[in-house]
Amino acid sequence: MQTRLIEANDSILAVTLDEFESDIELKIKFARILDLLAVDRDDIETAAIENAAHMSDVDAFKLAELICDFFYELG
Repeated sequence: MQTRLIEANDSILAVTLDEFESDIELKIKFARILDLLAVDRDDIETAAIENAAHMSDVDAFKLAELICDFFYELG
């Protein structure tokens, strides 16, 4: 699962919070995903890869579930 999260980083990190200005719920959900994926905001891409690589299986599955739910809501 960690490998799949690492592979998904480019797609996820290409999205910005500004894209959800009109929908506060989606903005909050996306912010939570970013917080779990990359706590370090200075180099978010490197942090996201390192965090995903070192996540426990349980944490990786929780994050993957949040991401899937989020993209499902986008329609």
